[in-house]
Amino acid sequence: MRYYTNPDFKLGAFTHPSEAVRREAIDLTKKGIDAARAVVSRLFEPRLAEGSLATKDAKGALQEFLQARGLALPAYEIEGLEGPAHRQRHLVRCLVGGEVLGRGVGPTRKKAELLAAQEALEALVQRESGAVSQ
Repeated sequence: MRYYTNPDFKLGAFTHPSEAVRREAIDLTKKGIDAARAVVSRLFEPRLAEGSLATKDAKGALQEFLQARGLALPAYEIEGLEGPAHRQRHLVRCLVGGEVLGRGVGPTRKKAELLAAQEALEALVQRESGAVSQ
């Protein structure tokens, strides 16, 4: 079992991780909301920054884009399969609010959905930037 020490603690002894977390939480409640915010920022801001649209897969990025604007979530429909059974290509379309915004073709349904989502996201971003510049 590992034990950790936190230099901020004035206990001078090694503590079990759960005990260290409990003590730090108690310490933060005594210091106030600003201290808690600082700790949360320090711990989670790097991870939150990683969660940008650029690092998500296309389906997640599209869903986040739509949710941020209060739009309907995407739906994916299989349009068909092409090729022999051992080498099928999946054809998928991505609909938002009933409108087809993207199509994808891939060796798996998932890959085709990702490509359709990417195309839909690009179409929406282009529309939004076109609407802003006009």
